Amino acid sequence: LERSPALERTLARANIQTDAARFLSRAYVEGHFNPSCPDSPDVSYLSIAGSRSGRMQYWAPFVPTNVILNRIEGENDGLVSIRSAKWGTYVGKFELDHIEMINYPLKFQRAEPWDMWDKVAKLCQEASPTNEG
Repeated sequence: LERSPALERTLARANIQTDAARFLSRAYVEGHFNPSCPDSPDVSYLSIAGSRSGRMQYWAPFVPTNVILNRIEGENDGLVSIRSAKWGTYVGKFELDHIEMINYPLKFQRAEPWDMWDKVAKLCQEASPTNEG
C-alpha cells in the first residue's frame, strides 16, 4: 500500500481496514520481522509460489490485486509475488492462484493443488531425519 497511495485512499473511502497489510509488506518483513526472528539452523526452509497464465483465471477478487502486484513486483498468485515468496530453498512455481494453492473452494472452476502438495510432502519426507529404532 505504501507504493500505491491511490489504492490506500480508495480502500479508506470504502471503509476497508488496511492496518494489518502493513505487517505483510516487504519493508516490514525485511526491516523488522526477519531480524527479530532469525532462521533456525535445525530447520529446512522450503518455499513455493503460484501464478496463473491468464488474468481471468484468477479468482475474481484477485484480478485487481494481480494487476497491481504485477506492476509493482511482477508475476504473482493474486496476493503474493513470486519474488516475495522465494526464501530458503525455492521449490518452484505452480500454475495456481492463491485460493487454489490453499485449496479454499471459492472458485467454480479451479485447478486442484494436489500435484503441488504431493511435491511438498515428498520434499518434507526427504528433508526429515530418518527414524531410528
